[in-house]
Amino acid sequence: MNKRSFDICKNLVMTDLLIFKKTFLDKFIDISIWIILTLFVTGYVMPHFGLSQDYGIFQLGGVIAAVGLFEIYVSAVDLVVDLQGDRTIDFALTLPMPSWAAIVSKSVYYAIVYYILTISILPLGKILLYSQLDLATINYAQLLLIIIVQSIFYGCFVIWVATVIKNVAQLGSVWSRFIFPM
Repeated sequence: MNKRSFDICKNLVMTDLLIFKKTFLDKFIDISIWIILTLFVTGYVMPHFGLSQDYGIFQLGGVIAAVGLFEIYVSAVDLVVDLQGDRTIDFALTLPMPSWAAIVSKSVYYAIVYYILTISILPLGKILLYSQLDLATINYAQLLLIIIVQSIFYGCFVIWVATVIKNVAQLGSVWSRFIFPM
């Protein structure tokens, strides 16, 4: 890919991120509700029923791993609806760059979104688990690497999921066939 194609691809990602910026607060609130309920129950209620005091921290790790997974459904729906309806992706395919670069730009966009959402919940997890979560015990280099790798995986996975779903009527299959088993 030459510099011109790379610049176009980068601009497509930046455009999608500007659109995402408008919905970030709503997505963060939705994820926060899920995290607050999960961590409150597993960190403060379940230990009274015999579960380990560290179960809330364990759940925070699971939530960090699953944020992108739950966003895949929404992203796949958006892609399938676009492919079946307005086909706004056709605009990107007409730009002077390889057609695969348009798909890569979508994948990069989704990976960045999943990364942003995952990173944004870490402070909330610390606030909720307060003294249970010792920040000094975290290997930040490994955590960052894992979050980056999972974001890239989810960014690519959503493209694959959208190609497997043939039409809007099959969207229920995304959850039962792909997301739930993971």
